[in-house]
Amino acid sequence: MRSAINFLPGAVIDLGAGNGSDITGGESRGGNAGVLNISVLDLMNTTYFNISGLGGYSSVSGIAGGNGGIVQLTFKGLIRNFTLSTYTPKLNAGSSANSGAGTAGRIIYNKILTNPLSNKRDADVDGDGQVQVHDITSIRDLYNNYSTDNTFDENADINIDNRISVTDIARVGFEFFTR
Repeated sequence: MRSAINFLPGAVIDLGAGNGSDITGGESRGGNAGVLNISVLDLMNTTYFNISGLGGYSSVSGIAGGNGGIVQLTFKGLIRNFTLSTYTPKLNAGSSANSGAGTAGRIIYNKILTNPLSNKRDADVDGDGQVQVHDITSIRDLYNNYSTDNTFDENADINIDNRISVTDIARVGFEFFTR
């Protein structure tokens, strides 16, 4: 089963805020951009994930612009991890006439370590959105580690048997270059 959420080329999710008012007596700061939470139990394809969460502009003297948006992603694994620069999320703070910008927005990554559908971890050990040589190297470097070892890394224990073994390397092999 793959992600039920898909982002189409050219589509934009806009969390942007409104600009502040400079009407006398009703001066206000630029608005804060919104918050978006997305949860996917399997792989989340970020290839065309185009989001804009810009803070609003403040034209009033002494008032900073609004804060940028926050995107919280909960997922088993990412596909491409925003590697297409055209679709990098824009979560910038709003500016102002003379008092600086608000706080820049951010992306919060919450990786589900165990997929409830398969009881396995994602083969993308290093979390870069691709299953490549780095993932096999990570497992190879930890080969024969047990959960009681100081160097044990649970991300490399894909089949969740509390040891790093050939089974974990094989799982990465099955998904090698699939995303």
